[in-house]
Amino acid sequence: MMYSPVEARYFHELVISLFRQAGVSPVYAQYLSQVHSILALVGCGWGVAMVPAAASRLRYAGVTLRPVALAGPDPVELSLTWRRSNDNPALAKLLRHL
Repeated sequence: MMYSPVEARYFHELVISLFRQAGVSPVYAQYLSQVHSILALVGCGWGVAMVPAAASRLRYAGVTLRPVALAGPDPVELSLTWRRSNDNPALAKLLRHL
């Protein structure tokens, strides 16, 4: 899941720059503007997403949020979220790198 480049431009550009710095080019299944929508789709098993740490206060069944360590100063607090039963091998690889 990725933030909309129009409706959520700040977070879109922030996440794109973080992935670019890490040399990663993810493929996005859906562009959304609201954290609630992103978490709901993650809970349905549609993918993973970077979300602000404040999203940890939102409770979505089956969704796990973990802090993400960044190399430089934190522009915002970000967490990675995914469905507990997600068995996608790409998720395991992503978690090893984070």
